[in-house]
Amino acid sequence: MSILEDEDGRFHVIVSTANLVPDDWEFKTQQFYYNFGVKIASGTVPRSDFQDDLLEYLSMYRNQLDTWKQLLQKVDFSQISDRLIFSTPGYHTDPPTQRPGHPRLFRILSEKFPFDASYEHTERCTFVAQCSSIGSLGSAPINWFRGQFLQSLEGANPSPKQKPAKMYLVFPSVEDVRTSCQGYAGGCSVPYRNSVHARQKWLQGNMCKWRSNAKRRTNAVPHCKTYVKYDKKVAIWQLLTSANLSKAAWGEVSFNKSKNVEQLMIRSWEMGVLITDPSRFNIPFDYPLVPYSATDEPFVTDKKHEKPDILGCIWTPP
Repeated sequence: MSILEDEDGRFHVIVSTANLVPDDWEFKTQQFYYNFGVKIASGTVPRSDFQDDLLEYLSMYRNQLDTWKQLLQKVDFSQISDRLIFSTPGYHTDPPTQRPGHPRLFRILSEKFPFDASYEHTERCTFVAQCSSIGSLGSAPINWFRGQFLQSLEGANPSPKQKPAKMYLVFPSVEDVRTSCQGYAGGCSVPYRNSVHARQKWLQGNMCKWRSNAKRRTNAVPHCKTYVKYDKKVAIWQLLTSANLSKAAWGEVSFNKSKNVEQLMIRSWEMGVLITDPSRFNIPFDYPLVPYSATDEPFVTDKKHEKPDILGCIWTPP
């Protein structure tokens, strides 16, 4: 995330999925979110959820950011309806409504889309996760993938047992990487270990190929991270974020017996933006999705791939 102040009193907020390295900017599929607020010289500054989110996130840093927080308190962000979804490292034992990570996503989705008792589930809802790295998710979907993460994605409107939500993962296959504009070298940006995949083979049944023909980005390996809910084949919300599909990024809820308390453990800093205005969705992958075939495999970085790529190279684990 970048926060920039210009000489005209505007504060620009950018959330990017790209790291500050040339390869990310020149060859990969990335996403960028941009918005701004205007400094109020005098008088009352309208409060907004976006401003509160931003100040809450900055307060998590140990660095001295007081000057920036004081400046941002004087900025009008009230025209922004988007919400910030972030993760901060540590063992969080505060009430679930105050936790970062996937519990925060659950809370804000519940605020944006309250429970609707009159809604008829004529079709199964579909959730799509698109990421550039996958962590260890457990030996079965119920452990975390559906048992914790999907429940947060559903918010206040869980799917009925007779029509459970569908969950798909867009992740580049070996062939996607081999035929990309960088060949196998593009796979360096999608780290997923074969040893991890071997322990969660069930996940491959949820995997779909990277396809972005509508945006002409199919041949650019995705480094973006996007989560979308579809209902009756219509996108309901989009989350652009730095968070990959992992417990480290989103957090895992467990019970600490020694302290007799429930806790959420997160390992990394993450920042994302939840957008609920359909006119501003910018979904990077094609929909409908293209599932893996029986011969497809996800690209893993610690396995040799013999078939030459478009540059005539083979892949040897670094």
